[in-house]
Amino acid sequence: MDGGDDGDEDDGDSSGDNADDEDENEEDEEEEKHLAPIDSAVVIPIDELVSPPKRTEPVIPPPSTDTATTR
Repeated sequence: MDGGDDGDEDDGDSSGDNADDEDENEEDEEEEKHLAPIDSAVVIPIDELVSPPKRTEPVIPPPSTDTATTR
């Protein structure tokens, strides 16, 4: 062989591979920006934890009060 390019991509030149790796690293860094820090806390407003007022009727009655199957 004369040492010229034989057409296959395995010629020991990894400069193209490094460019791909750099793109992947940039994508990873962008994804990390959207993640919350480990020591952050999730705050749930108290009004979402309160049960409904006692005067309201349940939207779906419990199965034991199903009148369609009772004779």
